[in-house]
Amino acid sequence: MKKNIKYAGLATAALLLIAPAAAPAVNSISNVNTAQAATTNGNLTDAQTASLNKFFGVLQASNPSSTTNPFPSFTDIGTNYGSTKLTYTQLIALTSVAQAMQSTILPADVTNLDAVTFGVQGVRDGSVLSNVSDFNTYVKTAAANPGDSVTLRITAYDSTGAAVGTKDLTFTNTPATQANNTLALTYTDPMQVALNSGSDQPLYTTSVDATVQDGDGNTIAVTNPTPDGTLYTSADAAWGSSTASGATFTGNTFSTPGATYYQKVTVTLPSSANLSTIYSSMQAGTGGSVTINGNDAVNANVNTTNNTLTYLRSIKVGQADNWTTTPVSGVVTVGSSIAPLCNDAGDVVATRSLAPNTPWLTDQKRVNSQTGEVQYRVSTHEWVSASSVTFAENDKTTDGLTNIQDLEPGHVVTLDGPSGFVYQLFKSDGTAATRGLAGDTAWITDKTAQDAAGNTYYRVSTDEWIQAGNGVNFS
Repeated sequence: MKKNIKYAGLATAALLLIAPAAAPAVNSISNVNTAQAATTNGNLTDAQTASLNKFFGVLQASNPSSTTNPFPSFTDIGTNYGSTKLTYTQLIALTSVAQAMQSTILPADVTNLDAVTFGVQGVRDGSVLSNVSDFNTYVKTAAANPGDSVTLRITAYDSTGAAVGTKDLTFTNTPATQANNTLALTYTDPMQVALNSGSDQPLYTTSVDATVQDGDGNTIAVTNPTPDGTLYTSADAAWGSSTASGATFTGNTFSTPGATYYQKVTVTLPSSANLSTIYSSMQAGTGGSVTINGNDAVNANVNTTNNTLTYLRSIKVGQADNWTTTPVSGVVTVGSSIAPLCNDAGDVVATRSLAPNTPWLTDQKRVNSQTGEVQYRVSTHEWVSASSVTFAENDKTTDGLTNIQDLEPGHVVTLDGPSGFVYQLFKSDGTAATRGLAGDTAWITDKTAQDAAGNTYYRVSTDEWIQAGNGVNFS
């Protein structure tokens, strides 16, 4: 029934912190057609009125051909502004009106419209602008402010000069969606390693936790993480790949407390990330942005031919043991936020943490003689800070599980990710089991039970149960 149950000390998936960034906006036009006013006959025949209605019916505000100037189609309105002597042919020759013609009308309707003349004016906040100067100011202001609009009113007149109908076309300056022009790579720096640990640890690809996001905060999958096989004693030596005496670290273990070493790491981006285009735009100063941990990328970071980004990470060796350890017997319960784990050297393990609101059996407590920090041991070589948990002097979370009932076949417990989360398991007597389940996994369950506090549990192995709660989903 178990599905790859893992010890808390074995999960290795990295936790990646994402910082979304807003995408830039570029002006464009989104146009809304307003309803036409009802036409009246005036001295027009019914056929002429019907033709006028058809004409107004095919006018729909449409996007101009350019988004550089949001309203280029209004430039020829000036000399004709407010005129009541435009013929149908003259009217549809105006760029804005021609763009609004979604279809043609029949020749017979065009002939009927010979009895009609037209005037064109702007309408702002429901009021007709009486002169072209005000109209031009209206257009200029709207063009400079995304979200503003310009309404153009076409008025039809009969042969006596009486208005027989109007049509309003509203053009709205709406920010357009722009292709992503931002790439941001982030990674853990420094990488913490324990004193006297093997120097091969940073050479493994699993030690690479770099992530790349676009300007909309979407994560871009990177491939082929390649840590440099050589560690250097200075950043300059690493970038220069120096082979001078003392420039490289050649030891088998990190034996110098507090020492810092440097290593280049390269990751490959998919072609869809448009690294070359974005970086070229950045170099040209036209809006592109490629950053490495918040700093602008330079040529040493970017290879547009191979579509790769290379960064330099520091590797920090832990200090000598400053911890005083005492035995305890109890349970620590994580608060509402994830609880990072530390290794024996006191360094944060970037790829491991405890899920919120989960309880954990602990057998040792230690205090740092230099900083005063208190930590509890929750697995053989992993510790959690007392600031992230509450401690109970009791190795039982309940008095035992009761009301045990069978479930219909096919039920599954799914755990929220990332996979670096670990969820505690319990025994039926209420004690914490010696192992947990990794996040982002699913487990078959066949029984349910409750504890004295009313909490629900699901069985995932012969005598291992997981408590329902935050991140634990039953289906």
